[in-house]
Amino acid sequence: MHDITRFFGIIIMSLSHPKECNMPLFEGFNDIEFPLYRDIVYAIYFREHDKDTYFYVGESSRHIGRIGDYLSAKFSAPTDFKVGETIKYLLSIGYEVGVKYKESQSRKVDEKSVLDELRKNNKMLNDLPGYDYKTADERQERLKIHEFIRGLVREEFKGENTDLENASESNKVIYETLPDVKKSLADLYITDPVQKDIFLHRATQFKQWANFIAGLVLTREGKEEFSLTEIQEILKNKFIPNHFNRPGASENSLLTHDMEINSDYHSGLPCLQRIAGTTRYKFVGFNIQDS
Repeated sequence: MHDITRFFGIIIMSLSHPKECNMPLFEGFNDIEFPLYRDIVYAIYFREHDKDTYFYVGESSRHIGRIGDYLSAKFSAPTDFKVGETIKYLLSIGYEVGVKYKESQSRKVDEKSVLDELRKNNKMLNDLPGYDYKTADERQERLKIHEFIRGLVREEFKGENTDLENASESNKVIYETLPDVKKSLADLYITDPVQKDIFLHRATQFKQWANFIAGLVLTREGKEEFSLTEIQEILKNKFIPNHFNRPGASENSLLTHDMEINSDYHSGLPCLQRIAGTTRYKFVGFNIQDS
């Protein structure tokens, strides 16, 4: 690792700690040295307990403008997606991510030199296979990235209490969209193909699919009857903690009472039955009715 540090030399700049500008007019601005050459070689790392772990090496003829591609992380650009999603994932579970770069007059040679050195002790994201974006499934490719990074973190910090181990499974997908999470929940919990198809394609309203999945899992956990509070808690704390009470998953739009069999507001897809004389519910699955 020390050889890598010497390679980058004194012009190393960590993008997570750029120079600050002291002039009042530019308060809040950051400043970097203007490049002499456009070609660079760079290494991306994450930090835990003051230890930097390098996981990707690249080269570019666009200087640090290349980093912007990783912020976009377009699925149609496999390398951008792979690196960008890795960075998002690491940030979401509390790691600091930084970049070290050096201007180079032989960027491909230098890239290989750094990568070969790091491979001696590190698993590198460079070696994770790519994909054909025209046929690949975006969610599956994202999960491959998650698994790679989880393995890398565990390998780097064996026996230590890491942010990864403290993070809940839901936090590890903090940046997945609500439809992504809904699809994940269906794959994980719904075994009946008819009910799954309804959940994915007909239950488009939040109140429909959220009450269904909450009721299904609460029942599997041995709760033949459950309350509105229990539905809210499993959604907020287990299923969609990073989306609950936000756009598309507002608590006010949960409307559990609308999903009762005897309600006029379930839009043809009731899934709950109220226990007579109580405010508790029983899960009955999607009971398809004409809306």
